[in-house]
Amino acid sequence: MKLTITILLIISTFSVFGQNNFSRVNRDSVKFLISDQSKDTYYPKLMKRFNDFDTTLTLKDYRLLYYGFVFQKEYSSGFYQDQREITLLINEKKFALAIKTCDSILQKVPVSLIANYLKGFAIYMIRNTDSNYLRYRTRYSKLREAILSSGNGLTCSTSFKTIFVSDDYEIMYRYFQIPDYTTQYLVYNCDKFEIKPSKYFQSNAIYFDASEPLLNTEERLKKK
Repeated sequence: MKLTITILLIISTFSVFGQNNFSRVNRDSVKFLISDQSKDTYYPKLMKRFNDFDTTLTLKDYRLLYYGFVFQKEYSSGFYQDQREITLLINEKKFALAIKTCDSILQKVPVSLIANYLKGFAIYMIRNTDSNYLRYRTRYSKLREAILSSGNGLTCSTSFKTIFVSDDYEIMYRYFQIPDYTTQYLVYNCDKFEIKPSKYFQSNAIYFDASEPLLNTEERLKKK
């Protein structure tokens, strides 16, 4: 992990969102916008632009891409994103294999924060003159902005909405640089982490809306 941290500032963009500049996610509205084939926000259209690295995609588009993924058949809250495996490959300087592993994840979960971040990192480490790493850095940053735009994390009612539990840790550790948490438990539909504050998040607790993973888990259990 030391190697990852060393290059963190090179491949990441960092600008802390204002804690009042957020808009709650309306699930019904997201579903409507991504399901209408006549709209530019139809999910397959947005995903094609996403995969083409379209630089005109807006924050609204990235919100629809990220939160709209829960309505796709590939979505599973239990999807294991192999962060540990990829990080191990990177620390062993097996960057080509790390990229291959990231690609296998992105094929199933294009909106994976972890896979986009670590693929950009691996590309940079193979050849830092290869500008392709910027595409994945930007994609990662924009998806992260979508999450940060959903709340301020200070209460359950203003929690950051994520669709994977692993994204909670991305926001805590890689973005807010929170050093550690002491306890984690559910408060209604929120994951509450009691934390050691950082200079970028000066509170003793941070909240994430866990309603999507909980709902998906419930639906999967019903099908068994």
